[in-house]
Amino acid sequence: ADLSGVWNKGLMLNTAGRNQPLPFTPAGLKAYNNVWNEVDPTTRCIFPGVPRVNSAPYPMQIVQLPDKVVFLYEYMHNFRVIYTDGRTHPKGWEPSLLGHSVGRWDGDTLVIETINFTDRTWLDDHGNRHSDALKLTERWRRISANQILYEETLDDPKFYTRPWTASWDMNLAPKDWVVMEYACTDNNKDCKPDEIVHYQAGKPARAEKDTDLDGRIDTWIRYDAAGQTLVQERDTDGDGKPDETVEFAGGKAARHEEDQNKDGKPEAGPRYDASGQP
Repeated sequence: ADLSGVWNKGLMLNTAGRNQPLPFTPAGLKAYNNVWNEVDPTTRCIFPGVPRVNSAPYPMQIVQLPDKVVFLYEYMHNFRVIYTDGRTHPKGWEPSLLGHSVGRWDGDTLVIETINFTDRTWLDDHGNRHSDALKLTERWRRISANQILYEETLDDPKFYTRPWTASWDMNLAPKDWVVMEYACTDNNKDCKPDEIVHYQAGKPARAEKDTDLDGRIDTWIRYDAAGQTLVQERDTDGDGKPDETVEFAGGKAARHEEDQNKDGKPEAGPRYDASGQP
């Protein structure tokens, strides 16, 4: 078996899509539901870790040697050296974003076992989560001249009641493709979400937005049971407090108040008819 070559991994947004609903533990469900309140770690240039690096839409090169297989990822210039010479995981290895990996050949399939993770990375772009107890088993098999079948099994007793598996194909890249330079800079000084939406029963219940992208929430929205806007409040002077309120009915503006003289007391504004006109 020879896995060598430059491979176009493609994009897998939700690697757990075929495993829904996931077998969450209470801690795992809490972590997953809290994703909406967190910032994707890769926006801070934190390595995606494994297995996420394998579902990102950037090419990778595999170099196969007699005693090791080397993965060279374009994404954030990650690399992995997977020894296949029979060594085991060392004791006392410090947890890391990529964990510690050892490999072996099972016929024509490369099997990689990785442990010693931190809990700072996500499993994919969808925000599926893992804990520091994750044990990841990957299986790489070349199923044709132009395709690899990739399979990952996640065994994480802190977040899932049983192991679960995802798999997809990776295609050989055109012959003129090479792994290129990738820059992830630290100039994103905000690193804060510009919109947070809270849901109930699958529909939005309330939201906070940073509409001018200055790192501060300036708009608050509440929704009715149907998911239509009920009340929208805005901070127009940057003091962190709403000074403009618009009430809605049937998805259209019904009443407007604004603190025009900035005394902390909103003045009554126009009311609107059923068509949303003053």
